[in-house]
Amino acid sequence: MNIKPGVLKPFMPFSDMPPEYVIVAAKFADSIKAKDGDVILEKNSEDTFDYFLIEGDLELTDIYDQTSTLRAKTPHALKPLPQLRPSAYGVVASGPITVIRIPQTVISRVRAEAPEKETDVNDEALLDITQTREFFEEFKQELHLHHV
Repeated sequence: MNIKPGVLKPFMPFSDMPPEYVIVAAKFADSIKAKDGDVILEKNSEDTFDYFLIEGDLELTDIYDQTSTLRAKTPHALKPLPQLRPSAYGVVASGPITVIRIPQTVISRVRAEAPEKETDVNDEALLDITQTREFFEEFKQELHLHHV
């Protein structure tokens, strides 16, 4: 499923990136729908993706078996799911949910390449499509060659 860059833009680290870099990250994103009780991330896993909650609620269980709820569209949900590797949290859907996952290597590379944000979030009309395409093609080639 194609993820529109505007869906990623509110989330950290994308909110601070120029739009053309968010477009690149969106090309590597997958949308995952899950139902109540589905495991999104197992405790102590070495998952190589970052997850962003788009819709619904998730139950997080830490290493001490303390639980908390993460609700979409709240300030806490604007960050990726806990990123420690191995994961210090087990994450389970509490009802129907939608998450977006993006390989950590993609996020790291885009963050490294993105200049400091100088434009407003609403300035997407100013994108230089040629530059975006060139960056994306170069990035795809490096990813294919495992240089990311």
